[in-house]
Amino acid sequence: MSWLSPDIFLGRWRAADSLPSIWRIPASGGDLRLVATIPAPCSAGSFAIGDQGRKAICTVVQSRSDIWTVEGIGK
Repeated sequence: MSWLSPDIFLGRWRAADSLPSIWRIPASGGDLRLVATIPAPCSAGSFAIGDQGRKAICTVVQSRSDIWTVEGIGK
């Protein structure tokens, strides 16, 4: 959630695919409006809104494990 006067911006995620959407509501009250849907999965902790609501970013964290085997240890 971000507050950029005079609006509050919220990020909401669809459980099925983790795609976030950005919603806006006036800080003084009113209807919640969909602003945009981001077409990439990201987590709540990596989501930010700036430039008075004109820009949003989210980062996607990817990790990959590698397994290495070494022969001849202990001989």
